[in-house]
Amino acid sequence: MIPNYQECMLPFLKLLQTKGTASLSECTNILSEEFKLSPQERNELLPSKKQTIMKNRVGWAKFYLNKAGLVKVISRGIYSLTESGENLLKTNPHNLTTEDLMKFPAFKDFILNNQEAKMSLTSSTQNKDISSKTPEEAIDENYKYIINNLVDEILDIVLQKDSDFFEKLVMDLLVKMGYGDGKVTQRSHDGGIDGIIDEDKLGLDKIYIQAKRWQKGSNVGRSDIESFVGAIDRQRGNKGVFITTSDFTKEAYKHTSTHVNLVKINGTKLAELMIQYNIGVTIKNIYEIKKIDLDYFED
Repeated sequence: MIPNYQECMLPFLKLLQTKGTASLSECTNILSEEFKLSPQERNELLPSKKQTIMKNRVGWAKFYLNKAGLVKVISRGIYSLTESGENLLKTNPHNLTTEDLMKFPAFKDFILNNQEAKMSLTSSTQNKDISSKTPEEAIDENYKYIINNLVDEILDIVLQKDSDFFEKLVMDLLVKMGYGDGKVTQRSHDGGIDGIIDEDKLGLDKIYIQAKRWQKGSNVGRSDIESFVGAIDRQRGNKGVFITTSDFTKEAYKHTSTHVNLVKINGTKLAELMIQYNIGVTIKNIYEIKKIDLDYFED
């Protein structure tokens, strides 16, 4: 199991005591060995996909230890113990938490003069689950929570619209994704095809679309997929996208065709793509999280 950032703090100090100096990446690798993490755990990423969870937690352990005056930066990305850090280890502590760090004046001043940090650590002491998360993990999880709620809202409002609106929505999305110019077919003559995307200007390569605005629980079955593939065959096509607001049965997911390349998109994936490509949504706020550019400070 990946240790939380507080569980990394004491091992981080002991590692610096042994090695003298080390980089964050080096500390992360050594502590991953010490905690016997599997390859999957070592490579597990934050939801943002920007950094591994382990490196993020070791980084925050280092940050708090630095604020307590136990660790110092001696050169570009290289850390060592301070005299206070050495003295702390001489007491042979069994563990180390942010609550323990409050005994150090530098850390206490940092918390008292930083309202966000104070709120974060107060929540940590009240909720063991929160205490295992770094600030970036908490942001990522809250972001996922907002997105999941937005997905549900999108599907609810789409289901309130009629089929014509849904077919247009699907075409708008695929065009926005860069698949070419598209058009909705006339309902009485669609032959099982709801829309067609021309991937090239001359229309030599086409993608055929099936769009089902079905309620949750009314899943697309294998026979629906087979009918759509048959409709593509009649058009002598070889590419198709089946999109539904509900989901597909196991049999429908398993269905493959030897001559038609078919992509299946369920309601959740559809809403996520709408969010990604700003179809039916608008940007409310943008938050930028920045880090030190160490290259700038190099001689």
